[in-house]
Amino acid sequence: MQKANEDAAALYESWKKDVQVEEYRLEDAEVVLTAYGISARICKSAVELLRAQGVKAGLIRPITVHPFPYAAYDHIDYSKVKAVLDAEMSIPAQFVDDVAVAVKDRCLIETCLCSGGNIMSRDKVLAAVKKIMEGK
Repeated sequence: MQKANEDAAALYESWKKDVQVEEYRLEDAEVVLTAYGISARICKSAVELLRAQGVKAGLIRPITVHPFPYAAYDHIDYSKVKAVLDAEMSIPAQFVDDVAVAVKDRCLIETCLCSGGNIMSRDKVLAAVKKIMEGK
């Protein structure tokens, strides 16, 4: 049993090399959106629109959620960021738990959620970012 556990531990450790993540426009971000799957596509278009409106937004898009790309959240400049916005199509939020571990209490984490077969809308994401930027 000891040998099987050691082999499993080595396998889990090797998976850490399989992390895939997209870090998009984080260099000067004041708000960082984080999402995966369809929600990430919507958030990426929101980042572009926000940038066009003068809001310095960025995106962390995990391509693999296991292993989770914790290190990507260390690339955020927390001296500039007001919040990380978790956008997911799940109520209650699930992805946000890993996001919270990655952020390590370095900034506020907000959520933008939908479920029940509803697709996240860009307008909903934009409204959530607006609340963050207004400090509400």
